[in-house]
Amino acid sequence: MVAVSATFLDGESAQPYKVLVDLLEAGLHISASGVAAEWPYDEIRALPQEAGPRTVVLYPEGRPLVRLTVHDADFAKALKSRARHL
Repeated sequence: MVAVSATFLDGESAQPYKVLVDLLEAGLHISASGVAAEWPYDEIRALPQEAGPRTVVLYPEGRPLVRLTVHDADFAKALKSRARHL
């Protein structure tokens, strides 16, 4: 799958960051301006009440103020096939 654009909130500031996200073998890869992070699939949690049919809102387990919002239905479907507990 090709990386898609997303919005990232770091849980510390109100500043949203534009990032790229990609689905790798071991987890979700997030990158922006030389900074990269990987969230293992089994640690990703979703906020369905903040999502829609084409949108997923995610956070890493244990960091409930961090948010990653992706507006891509194909990405959401592919993520759910890897992170089955979503």
